[in-house]
Amino acid sequence: MTEFNIDQYEITVSVDDDNDIGNSETNESDDANTTFNISTITSHDESDNEPDAQEVEPEIAEDLQKIEDTNDPSLVSVPLRPVSHPPKRKLPKEGELFSRWIFYHLYHHRNLQPEKIALIEEVSEARCVSYAELVDGAIKTANYMSHHGIKKGDRIAMCMENSVEYVFYQLGAYLLGAVPVLINPSHIAADKFEIIECAAAVVDFDNYGHILRVCQKLIKECQHVFVLAEDLSVIYIPPHVWIYDGFGFLEFPKNFKKSMPMKDGHVTIFSSSGANAAKPKFVAHSSQSSQLMVYEYFDKLFDLLVEKDPDYTSINGHHLITSGLHCHDAWSYLYYVLIKGETCVLAESTFDIWRASFLDRVAGLIEQYRIPLILANAQHLKCFVKYEVHNIYDITSLKIVANTGTTLSKTIAQKIKQMLNVSVTQAYSATEFGVVAYELFDESLDSNVLSCGTPFTGTQIFQIADLRTEREVEVGEWGQVWVSGNSLFTEYIGENADNDSRIKAWYRTGDYGMVDHKNRIHIGGPVSQLLEIRGKKMSPEFLESIMSEHNGFEDIVTMNNGRELWCGVLIKDDDSAPSIDELDKILKKHKVLANVSKIVTLDFIPRSENGKVLRNEIPYLMNLEHEETVVAENSESYI
Repeated sequence: MTEFNIDQYEITVSVDDDNDIGNSETNESDDANTTFNISTITSHDESDNEPDAQEVEPEIAEDLQKIEDTNDPSLVSVPLRPVSHPPKRKLPKEGELFSRWIFYHLYHHRNLQPEKIALIEEVSEARCVSYAELVDGAIKTANYMSHHGIKKGDRIAMCMENSVEYVFYQLGAYLLGAVPVLINPSHIAADKFEIIECAAAVVDFDNYGHILRVCQKLIKECQHVFVLAEDLSVIYIPPHVWIYDGFGFLEFPKNFKKSMPMKDGHVTIFSSSGANAAKPKFVAHSSQSSQLMVYEYFDKLFDLLVEKDPDYTSINGHHLITSGLHCHDAWSYLYYVLIKGETCVLAESTFDIWRASFLDRVAGLIEQYRIPLILANAQHLKCFVKYEVHNIYDITSLKIVANTGTTLSKTIAQKIKQMLNVSVTQAYSATEFGVVAYELFDESLDSNVLSCGTPFTGTQIFQIADLRTEREVEVGEWGQVWVSGNSLFTEYIGENADNDSRIKAWYRTGDYGMVDHKNRIHIGGPVSQLLEIRGKKMSPEFLESIMSEHNGFEDIVTMNNGRELWCGVLIKDDDSAPSIDELDKILKKHKVLANVSKIVTLDFIPRSENGKVLRNEIPYLMNLEHEETVVAENSESYI
């Protein structure tokens, strides 16, 4: 039997019966006198995670059995070495903190497979980080921030492009009990978000100037800025904040001497526009909602992946993220991959989703790393169809294309499924509650636009017929979508935060939707963007998806001009432009009581990073100069 050396452990014993081990306030009262070795994180609070006797070597199992048969209370059963395979860790028990849940898995993978690659950064040049280096980097970052005064509960604004350092600083904040505030770079460049208090900021070189500009105006109380720049001598250093080298954590020790958080609160804060927001809001999530965002949807998606390709992990086990890590879906995908002990490839994000070079980059990474699953929005999928990248790159490893963001038309879904030989899924999600419904595309079920699937267990969805009465409508009728469930965010944060959309356990999403008789949710976009045609409300996304059956244009957008329905199209060539009669026939075919009044040829259709049409800009592009035309304030975000 392996010799047991007790000198490698530091043991603290409390004999005060009044000191309840669950009292978080007592345990956190004196961080300076608390030594916590994070490498000893285990699932001691969950009996179903303890190794069975047959999983441990025979001689160790025999000793453990002797201990169990002994009535001496001074003997404690301690697993001497890890089991041979990762434990099946389901959702954490109620009250388990997000940081402890994440680091339990990270340390498990570090102990079993320290050289396994956790992250591959493919932004400028390839950089690989193993699970051992990932944990060490998180600890070093936590020590570095703690050394400069960052403590539990502090908010840390983070604004940068995808990188391994972005992940290090997020994990370091969770380790300290600080709260990462993930800001979209386009929001901060436009000074377009609510005022929020943060103790520090972490920023890369490209976004450093924007952070300085808004520090005193929008990010109050910010005294520390960590800059990820290769040469600090070339940047401007203002007098009102402390500037630190963002790479300084590399010189710090990898032994964590602070206690991890024991009390739940805000875990992560995302920036989101939402359907009702005049400007992006800060959305705070707790441990429970964060865990559900990471686990619930992707666990179902990965079960489907295993069904489609049972050997995908033995072949590669790589997963690609092309959205910014400030997005809730990319953030959730990252941590689910790390929990499973697989490899996440971080690519640069872009706001120009029509850019052919970006599509080439994505297709090249799919070919290089044999990616089996990608998250893509409807506009991204249209690019796959337009440029036919499957004829240029070998992307046969793809098994699932998961659509997020805007709704996907049946026409595009069928083309993607046939061209790439993949399964297509559709989901309903938002920053405020993550993904709450999901379904595999089935041609026999969907007519024009893919449904968003069946709500997950524990999540309820219903609609109201009128914004004034707020009464629930009958099944099959359209109205505003309300959501309730454990994945719901805690509150909006900010100096002028308005939480009127929260009514007790319910949240008004501001989306136009319907639940059919099979309990499937259908989403038609924000209520504020509905078109009024012949006295009835209609979803512009539904109309655009239906008219996409016409093969003469690449993209289409609709808008109201008074009582008229106008369409803007991106034509393939001069001879393929659709006529009004052709579009009216398509609408009549689908029993839509609407007629097109005018067709305008556009050079481009403005869309956000996740494919949403920036509809406030459409009247300008249509060259409207009507006196009665009122252009709404830009209330949409680039996420």
